[in-house]
Amino acid sequence: MNSKGRAQYQDTYSVENWKALNTTQKKQHTLSNCEGCQVHYYDIHYLFPSGETFKSQKLFKEALASGVRTQSKVKPMQKSIKTAVKHIYTKVNGHFEKIVKVSFAEAQTKVKELQLQKKKDAIGKKRQHCQRARQEKTKIQDEWSKRDCDAM
Repeated sequence: MNSKGRAQYQDTYSVENWKALNTTQKKQHTLSNCEGCQVHYYDIHYLFPSGETFKSQKLFKEALASGVRTQSKVKPMQKSIKTAVKHIYTKVNGHFEKIVKVSFAEAQTKVKELQLQKKKDAIGKKRQHCQRARQEKTKIQDEWSKRDCDAM
């Protein structure tokens, strides 16, 4: 644990901060295996070197090893990439869903930097298409009404 991470961890989980919490917030937290801290302060909670930290690093190495080994000059095949990602996702999703109660894929859609979106179902696509068609129709009608003139 580096000194910056240790200082940040100790500042967040200090006794003064615990005393400053009101009773409703204290009820959400416990002294050991606190789910409230794992959910609300995941980035800081993760700084503490626990077994879970080392497990995630091990999982990543296992996932890379489970895929088809390729040489450095050869591109990895899509099949090996998919198997590695599926393996990592199944391991991470289980642990993530226990803590946050939301699937890892759904949580990733909320991170703007990843630019991921939920896939829309057929009804949602149809509604969106109809809405766009209505907007275009009203736009065209407005333009026509501006340019409309009586012909003799």
